[in-house]
Amino acid sequence: MRIGALACWTLPATAAVGVSPCSAAQGSNVDWKLYGSAHVDGENMCFFDAKGVVRSLDGHIRVWTKCLPQKRLDQPISDDIAKLTAAKLVDKYVPPIAMIEKMNPDQWMAITAYEVTADVNDIQPKSRILYDLDCDGQMIRELSLYAEKGGKEVFTEKPGAWEYVAPETNAARLSQILCPSQ
Repeated sequence: MRIGALACWTLPATAAVGVSPCSAAQGSNVDWKLYGSAHVDGENMCFFDAKGVVRSLDGHIRVWTKCLPQKRLDQPISDDIAKLTAAKLVDKYVPPIAMIEKMNPDQWMAITAYEVTADVNDIQPKSRILYDLDCDGQMIRELSLYAEKGGKEVFTEKPGAWEYVAPETNAARLSQILCPSQ
């Protein structure tokens, strides 16, 4: 994950153009947390929905993810996003990714602003995937997939095959964040 690129992203003191607010319903129903990045038609930052995590008794976890274009996330932010980000930081919020990767406070601030932006802005995702994690078996599979690449859309709701979680991947970070004691 290119965390170093996040450190140079700052919160402007005044409102700026380029980011349109989304409906209030989206912000209240989701809580997007950064877990990785992907290169699909440019750099994208990937998030999981913390409010939508479903844990089963057999150790499986279902979670929705989405990857948003970093160039959209790096656009100047509104006063509202700056205030929400500042409030979380004042409350000593630590992004889940910072629990598994070494980061400095500037990176925490940038990631927190990305997460707030993902919650409240209407940015078209490059991908949206429902994952099924087998925590005990350290495996992952896709249950639903939407992806956009080169102007073409791909969509399937056919469950994919189980795959082992490879180290140093988005799947590994997602598993480390969501699976207890891993």
